Amino acid sequence: MAGSAKEHRVVIVGAGFAGFHAARELSRLVGTTTEIVVINSTDYFLYLPLMPQVSAGLVESAHIRASLSRRLRRMRFVLGTVNHVDARQKVVSWAGPESSSGQVGYDRLILTAGSVNKLLPIPGIADYAHGFRTIAEAMYLHDQIIRQLELASVATDPEERRARSREDNRALCGSRCRRLRRDHCRQGRRKGATRPLPLPRDGDQLRGVRNRRACRRRERGTLRLSSRPRRRRRDGGRR
Repeated sequence: MAGSAKEHRVVIVGAGFAGFHAARELSRLVGTTTEIVVINSTDYFLYLPLMPQVSAGLVESAHIRASLSRRLRRMRFVLGTVNHVDARQKVVSWAGPESSSGQVGYDRLILTAGSVNKLLPIPGIADYAHGFRTIAEAMYLHDQIIRQLELASVATDPEERRARSREDNRALCGSRCRRLRRDHCRQGRRKGATRPLPLPRDGDQLRGVRNRRACRRRERGTLRLSSRPRRRRRDGGRR
């Protein structure tokens, strides 16, 4: 484009999984001849699969964030939210923090703005449910769990104590199963076992008494494993 030191300009809207990896791959392929501009509403890349661990207190919030300015060094990063795209003039308008705004032209445009939470038609969900897409929402859920545990510890009514503890157990169920799976993999193969013990998938504790008992037996290490070795094929592989 005119006025640019490079021949072309690519604008990437959003820096989630798709936008972040697209920017890095484009920088590797055409970074010497093309200017890459990344526009994102936050200055970090958020690894969403570890959000439940942050709410459960197993992982610090700083460990699931990557600074975009440090990871995308050979690109131009713009902190803001895109509010308009003019396809005819090939111009993207954005609004930044502290009432800042601006425009940037492009030769190619990549829209990777991501998704939003879909509210199901359940009565009261918009009034009582909380979002779970940002670090602030994950930390709010963590503080809410700690608050309910503290209130349950000082409650004099057994029903109130049971109700508050049950709510926290439901919130921590998925993270607890993932923690058990991680600890078991670290222990390695047990004596007499031919393969690691399979742990339940996330949420299995809520699917029946049998799954809950299995989780407790796995945690204590009392679940028996099959010691029958697998047969070997003639070519040296295993069946």
